[in-house]
Amino acid sequence: MENEVTALSKLSHPNVIRILDEDLKSGWFVTEFYGGDPLSKSLTRFRGNFCAALAALRPVVDAVAQMHTQGLVHRDIKPENIFLDQTGNLILADLGLVYFEDDKRTRVTDTFENVGSRDWMPGWAMGMRIEDIRPTFDVFCLGKVLWAMVAGTPRLRLWYHHDPEFELEEKFPKKTDIRWARKILDRCIVEKEEQCLPSAVDLLLMIDAVLPVIELHAQVVSKGVERICTVCGQGQYLSVEEDSPNTMQNFNLTPTGQTKFLVYCCSNCGHVQTFCLPTGKRPAWN
Repeated sequence: MENEVTALSKLSHPNVIRILDEDLKSGWFVTEFYGGDPLSKSLTRFRGNFCAALAALRPVVDAVAQMHTQGLVHRDIKPENIFLDQTGNLILADLGLVYFEDDKRTRVTDTFENVGSRDWMPGWAMGMRIEDIRPTFDVFCLGKVLWAMVAGTPRLRLWYHHDPEFELEEKFPKKTDIRWARKILDRCIVEKEEQCLPSAVDLLLMIDAVLPVIELHAQVVSKGVERICTVCGQGQYLSVEEDSPNTMQNFNLTPTGQTKFLVYCCSNCGHVQTFCLPTGKRPAWN
């Protein structure tokens, strides 16, 4: 309890639970009341809407980023510990397992005890010493929370978000914004710690880069990713390979020694999109 109160006293963020009064000697503290359910009971609120889920979670990521800059690791970020206030904003709570990255190595967990909630903690932290916990732990948890908000279901096994059972793009094949999810989830829900973003500060920067792109209705352009036609809205753009017979003549494109054209054609209305890049260079999105 003392650790939780100490941690909360170091934070001043609108999306972190706020202590109103405390008397640790008597064994109690009082927090602000939030009238909404925990996120665990409201997961369908964001189901299939990656943009809305990402925008709603962003303030919580910002709060965790503040924690990380102050040497705190939450260790127990999960939907059960995130509440909705009266206006629907997400509030991070329950810092009972908070870990202080200081010389005292403040702990509330035995050395080789699980250092977080089993279903939400990263696989690399199983059996890890508390002294080895870093902010990447929270980044993994935040990624899982984001996945659960979009999937509308509470459980993702380990880091298997690309398995057919858990793949968001397969669950919501017609949702174009879903395709931006992997850009973030692939840097959070990972098998090895070195594949993970270092802290919530880095995750926040990535979210702030992706959100405006989604709001502009931009599409993920990459081989193997279905893109819906921007004209008819029904067909999908299919790659027209340059070595196909008469491709360049059909599209009236004349390649030079310095230029390569990538051509995509709608399977329904025939609308064509072309990408031009210097020969020998791969497109940045490929």
